[in-house]
Amino acid sequence: MTDSSGKPSTLSMPPEPFASLPLSHNLLLLHKLESSDDRLWYAARALNFGWSRNVLALQIESQLHVRQGNAVTNFAATLPPAQSDLAQDITKDPYLFDFLALRDDANERAVEDGLIRHVEKFLLELGAGFALVGRQVHLEVSQRDFYLDLLFYHLTLRCFVVIDLKVGEFTPEAAGKMNFYLSAVDERFKQPGDQPSIGLILCRSKDRVIAEYALRDLNKPIGVSGLRDAAGGLPSRISGGQCAERGRTGTGLVGRAAMSAHAYTEYQLVEQPAIGLVAVLGWQTVSAMEETFGAGGTLRPATAQR
Repeated sequence: MTDSSGKPSTLSMPPEPFASLPLSHNLLLLHKLESSDDRLWYAARALNFGWSRNVLALQIESQLHVRQGNAVTNFAATLPPAQSDLAQDITKDPYLFDFLALRDDANERAVEDGLIRHVEKFLLELGAGFALVGRQVHLEVSQRDFYLDLLFYHLTLRCFVVIDLKVGEFTPEAAGKMNFYLSAVDERFKQPGDQPSIGLILCRSKDRVIAEYALRDLNKPIGVSGLRDAAGGLPSRISGGQCAERGRTGTGLVGRAAMSAHAYTEYQLVEQPAIGLVAVLGWQTVSAMEETFGAGGTLRPATAQR
């Protein structure tokens, strides 16, 4: 490129990932963010996950860079290093469910009903890679019935993710119950090639020190995060920046090549989670998936070959 005098121009293309993003995305990053590190963090995620301008604006407004990877977990002690970094990166604290307007006396089922009614927004807040398997998934252990609030399969981590909803404060007993759930899921449903199942406990409030003590000696990978609905708002300051700072370096980012290798787009992961789940687990049809998992969200031990 030359200037008006015929000399080589000193202008150059902006660096990646900015050069690969549309102008509207770059203008938004410039107007909404002051830190160059924050702009780079959001630009990398927007490019990797194919965020539209509206999704990028939503993630900036929700302070995703502060919340990402900030959950209290025991992943470093219970998962291999590479897997623990990826697992930590999929967590947030708090999760913002501002599409929910819950009464103070709402119970866990009310939260679950609201999340399922707004499943597209729910999956967007969880992040790319989550495929919904079922709600109130039935487990029978020693002739007793247990029910998982929400069960997902994560397409990148290649593992089941159990989510337990708590409308009150986190208690150590919740960690013990999740440890039990994960043992049952791993024993009955995990297939060859799957990674250990992960549990996420989402609660209205928590004490980080109590959560750390509760998870310290458990042998299953569990995370604890807060959840906020429309009434809760976004805190002006979210503590625990060490995990968020590590997230800024790009640890755990799913590359565009890795996503395209499985033909998973953000639209598929948000709008068509069942299709993504069928693809990654190797079933040829939804009916084949039902043969493995059972109809109506009731899970039973898999017998089908992948």
